[in-house]
Parts: sequence; C-alpha cells; structure tokens
Amino acid sequence: MESETREKFIPEKELQLSESVERASTQEVFGDTNGSFDSFIDHLQNRDLIDYSDEKITWTGGNSNVMFIGDILGDRAPEGFKTYRALNELKKQAEQAGGTVSWLAGNHENMCTAVLGGFDVESGKSPEVDMDERLTSYAGNLEWGSFLDATEISALVTEVVSVREDILDTNRALLAKKENILQLIQNDPAVEPEVIVEYEQGITKIKETLSGFEAFLDGYDELDNPDEFYNTLLVEYGDLLPDDVLKLAGKKIIENRNTIKQRVLDEQPELFDAICEQKILDVQDDVLYLHPNCNKAMSDIIMSYTKRGLAVQDAVTQINEFYQKTLRWYMSPEPRTPPELDERQTAYFNTIRDTFLTTSRASRVNYSEDAKLSDAERAAITKSFKDQGINAIVHGHNDENGEALGEDGLPIISVDRSVYKNEGVNVEKPIAHATISTQGVLAYH
Repeated sequence: MESETREKFIPEKELQLSESVERASTQEVFGDTNGSFDSFIDHLQNRDLIDYSDEKITWTGGNSNVMFIGDILGDRAPEGFKTYRALNELKKQAEQAGGTVSWLAGNHENMCTAVLGGFDVESGKSPEVDMDERLTSYAGNLEWGSFLDATEISALVTEVVSVREDILDTNRALLAKKENILQLIQNDPAVEPEVIVEYEQGITKIKETLSGFEAFLDGYDELDNPDEFYNTLLVEYGDLLPDDVLKLAGKKIIENRNTIKQRVLDEQPELFDAICEQKILDVQDDVLYLHPNCNKAMSDIIMSYTKRGLAVQDAVTQINEFYQKTLRWYMSPEPRTPPELDERQTAYFNTIRDTFLTTSRASRVNYSEDAKLSDAERAAITKSFKDQGINAIVHGHNDENGEALGEDGLPIISVDRSVYKNEGVNVEKPIAHATISTQGVLAYH
C-alpha cells in the first residue's frame, strides 16, 4: 500500500516539560495499532518518518526517537507480525541515521506470546482457557497458524470449505437486512446524505468480500504456499469465519507449539528476536512510558529498585532485561537451556506481566484517580516519580479523550485513541500520537 500525502497532525493540547532537561532529538510516540499495518504506515508517514512504496519501507526520520507503546498485535486486524518485521527493519535503518525505534509489549502481546510460550496469560489463567473465551475477539493470537505445516493448514481449510454455504448464507442474510435498512433511510428526508453514502459503501464492501471469499475458496486445494493461504484466509476473510473454525485454528496452534517455535526461529529469526526484545516499560529523558495506565502496583515495583540505590533508568533496564530473557526462554523450542526456570523467576515473571500487561480494571485507572488511595498516598507516588526526574508519564491501552490527567506537575497522557477503529489517520480527530520536541513541548492528540 502506498498512502497518499496527508495533512499533518494538528496538536490538540500542549504541555511544557522541564526546559532544563537536555533533549538531543524529537521523541515521537504512537499508541495501540491493534494489528493494523495500514494504520502503522499511515501514522509514520504522517510524521514524515518513513517512505513506503512497493512494499518497501525506508526510514526518513533522521535522528528522531520513535516509540510504539504496545498492542502492536491486534484484536481487530491480524497483521501484527508484518508490523513487527517492519519495526525491526526500521530499527536498523534508524540507528544508521542516529535515530532509534523501540516498542513496548501490551496486553495483546502478552496474550499472543502466552499462546506459544505456554505460560499463564494473567492471574493464573491458562492460554487454552483464555483463547477459548476470547479467541474470536483476539485475532492476533491466530497469526501463529501461518507457521503450521501444510497438513494442518489443509485440514483447517477443509473445515472452512465444509461450512462454506453456511458462512455465505449467514452473511447474505446480513446483507439483505442492510439493504432493507438502506431503502428505508434513502426515503427518509431526515437522514443526512453522508450517512446514506457511508451505508452504501458498507454494503458494497460486504458484497465484494463475499464474492472474494467464494473465489478464494475455489482454489483451496492448491496449497503450494500454505502459510500465505492461511494468512489471506485470516486477514481478508477472518470476520466471516464461525467461532468453531477459529477455535479449531487456536487448538492446532497450541497442539503444535514446539514445531511452530522451531519454524519461527529457523525461518524468521528477526521476527523471533523482535518479539522477544519488546520492553515492559521505558524512560526517555524525563518521560516514563507504559502500556496501561500508571497505577500504584507499577510504582511499587519501579521504586523497589530505586530504594536499593538504582536510578530509575537503571531500574527500568533491569526489569526489561529480566522480562526479555525469560520471555525468550518460554518462546524457545524444546529442549530449552536451562531446562527449567526456578520458582523465583517464574513468580516474578508472572508478577511483572500481571502488573504491567494486565487487562484488569486496575490497568485503566491512574494512581492519581484511584479512589482507593488517600491524598497522602497519591502525593507520595507523585513525589517518588518527581524525585527520580520523571516529569511526565505517557501510556496507551485506555483512551482518556485527550485529557491530561495526573497531579502536582506530573501529567499522565493517554495516546490510545482507537487507531484502527478510525481506519488510519483522521486529521479531523487526531489520534494515537504524541510528540516531545527538543524544547520540551509535549503535544498530544
């Protein structure tokens, strides 16, 4: 996809951070892309950070520092692995130009790696249970299926073909309902013309998808490239597939974990490395970056290191190094080295994931808005961050309508503005982005 030139982001809000902090380059921060490669490309192009044409991505951001703060994998489009491969390429190009590209894990990365790694997703819930409960809403987990062998993919495609007519009948019935609604609104003078046009476009898209699905399945027995066939089935037509088929794909992934791990490592080692090198959190200059909202439990873990005399940057480095090393162990094919993790390592790995990558209510409330904390407790957390030189916190995961939260000179900014739900960049409603200039102006959208 080669995106057209787009108007640049219009800052909705600006904050002045400390001017005494030396900032060597601009920091560009992007929120959740939720598996959408198009949105990933649109946002980078919008900030003049890349050129993209003929499937080739080229860094043009000079010495800019770029960060994606989690949920690169998705529940709305299964193109996260493609995005990860692009990130890994951009990282190498940016470093040659004096810039950086980095990324944090989000709760979707945690779900996806748990499926292949075999560790609990969160709070003791196994990936088998989690996938069964949430599989149809978390398409990113199914990307691992492209590394199944041809026999397994063929069996899955055969299952799709067996319910082909049911799938078509269900979606034709949905199409008929929409066409009836279109007739009603076309005859209603109170309905704005733009609404009618959007509805017409939606109906056209459904028709095109159903037609494409039929044509696609006509060649299902030609599995010369089974992984490509699987990806097309999931990316283009996953929304049409019934729950039973999606659950079958999940079951096959779990049953073939070790084989998939080995294929990823052998055939796409850079993808393996990119996934295992994701961070839990980061600090750049005087800004702390997280995926979910910043709660007391996160502060407690970070400050437990600083109480031992470490600077916050060193604390963050140690947390990330432990997480990455342990994740790599889980994601490696058996036999592993060492053969097992000890009880302390397993417990801490679960603790930091349950804290920093959770989907619980606690992941959507900043400590500064937590009614369970006293004023004194909230003030103490703010002071601990400020004493460590943190002047702002930026997170994704939870949309806060562009409002700066936090207290006492420590703003907490969300840049999760539902990027994929808006199908790319929408200049009338800027989304999923923040910039920190070399003068310390934090503009968020």
